Amino acid sequence: MATNREIMNEKSSPKYKICPSCMYFCRIEENDNYCLRCGTELLDKCPNCNNSIDYPYAKYCKHCGNQLPGRLAMVNNNLKEF
Repeated sequence: MATNREIMNEKSSPKYKICPSCMYFCRIEENDNYCLRCGTELLDKCPNCNNSIDYPYAKYCKHCGNQLPGRLAMVNNNLKEF
């Protein structure tokens, strides 16, 4: 059973929608369903475990360790450009 502190943290921590193609993100409260930059459908949950996305720059889900779509490839591509 979750403690009061865990429940408060879950309610207060921001949740995000991420674009699996171009690193765009927005808060879950926003009405965006598609990326404003490339038109790809935004993800609001990990496709593997269905938990919410708590950090918009995460490469992996903090709940199951699964790679979030497009995140690792985009970060590696950005590093190559420098």
